[in-house]
Amino acid sequence: MAADPLFAQVVVRSPLGRKVTSWRQREAGAPSPANLQQTFHYSVPAHLRDGIVVGQLVWVPFGARELAGIVLALSTSSPVAQTRDIKHIVDPWPVLTPYQIELMHWVSQYYHTPLHRVAWGMFPPGISWRTETMVHLQEAAEGAVSPSQEEQRVLDLLHERGPMSVARMERRLRRIKRFRSLLDRMSRKGWLRQQVEVRGPQVKPKTETVVRLLALPEEKDLAALSRARRQREVLVYLRQRSQNAGTLPLVISLAELCAETGVTRGVVERLAKLDLLELDQRELRRDPLAGREFVTTVPPKFTADQELAWQQLAGAL
Repeated sequence: MAADPLFAQVVVRSPLGRKVTSWRQREAGAPSPANLQQTFHYSVPAHLRDGIVVGQLVWVPFGARELAGIVLALSTSSPVAQTRDIKHIVDPWPVLTPYQIELMHWVSQYYHTPLHRVAWGMFPPGISWRTETMVHLQEAAEGAVSPSQEEQRVLDLLHERGPMSVARMERRLRRIKRFRSLLDRMSRKGWLRQQVEVRGPQVKPKTETVVRLLALPEEKDLAALSRARRQREVLVYLRQRSQNAGTLPLVISLAELCAETGVTRGVVERLAKLDLLELDQRELRRDPLAGREFVTTVPPKFTADQELAWQQLAGAL
């Protein structure tokens, strides 16, 4: 007996926006805020039925494009007669929990904001929603029987480089005609596996270059730099600073060192090549309040009722 069809209600990350209306505009006949809750229904193909759950990030067809979407609900019926198939499940782990989806609906209704804006606004900035198709070698490729010359070039490249994106492979093997059809054919043979993956985040930790002095330079080290005056001055400065602070190893940012000694980065890099110090990267924590001064204030005195409530709260902490 054939299984009942399965449909997914999806909020799509569409660039199409909807105008937010005031209550006066709605009373005057503007579109209902229910329009802000617009979602789209997609059919779940048989090979995805066992893996799809509410809250997952999926890749769906949207007009002539494919866009990211989040599964909000699953059902065996659809309010529209014709639906298109979900293309891929990007990650088996849900990106939103049921209570976050409920909160998303509430925010959209209460603040009359398009649902897709609320949905994608729940994620921190810098998350990449762009995907790429990665190609992986399968075990069956080890015993590939009589591969063509073009197929062998693909296998050799993946053996050498490991998993690669389709776009990157196409650039490397640009002389192969109908390259994507070739990959599909090799995938059907079981030699390759093509998998849609989300690209890495666009926002990365902010870092700075630091100078690390592991040991105090000896006089022979300074004497060897008698003709490199600027390099010698850097070592003398670092030794003096380390002795004054009583700290070893001494770590100082490269920018600060160059500002204090008046040297360029190249001078410090030459010392690193002589193993007289080390260069490394250190993550910088972003502090939006850095450099700001605040006036200390005395909190207002509690009323009797507030004091009683505070004592009960403090006792439970």
